[in-house]
Amino acid sequence: MALVPVLLLAFFFSMSVGGGNAQPKVPAIYVFGDSTADVGNNNYLPGSNAKANFPHYGIDFPHSRPTGRFSNGYNGIDFLVMLRNLSSTLKGMKYSLGSSYAVVSNTIADPEPAGFKEVKSACCGGGNLNAQSGCSPNSTYCETRKEYLFWDSIHPTQGASKKAGQAIYGGSLLYASPINFKQLVEDDG
Repeated sequence: MALVPVLLLAFFFSMSVGGGNAQPKVPAIYVFGDSTADVGNNNYLPGSNAKANFPHYGIDFPHSRPTGRFSNGYNGIDFLVMLRNLSSTLKGMKYSLGSSYAVVSNTIADPEPAGFKEVKSACCGGGNLNAQSGCSPNSTYCETRKEYLFWDSIHPTQGASKKAGQAIYGGSLLYASPINFKQLVEDDG
């Protein structure tokens, strides 16, 4: 299965605030990516056939609700946002490029440390490797989703997204550069 490199580009902007009123260091995160980074915006794109707002997408999301995320639950962007614990202010602008391609490639090469047993087959779909037809309400899906890297033929499972978010947030420069996302929000001083 060919993997398309995906860079998640996140810009962190902030404003310096005077007085004693502390504002979050990172008041906004702008993410530019493909369906692996989409949190449901695809539902509102006119003329787009790329939709994930039906079962079995979202089966592990709260209330088993399909949201438009191409995953069984949360995706990497959700976990990056959850990982930030921010306060104070940040001067100027910093940036970081996160590479989900590097995370996925390393996981495929050595799946056991990440807790995966299946890195070839999709959890939801049909046909060879469960990847010849897409995940749909009529598809079968695996019961052991935490052991799978891929949810459908392209997109990671919620577990894989969490591990990617952790690697991009606090991992080595292999996964995020010129600094990781944790360094991005740390104090300059």
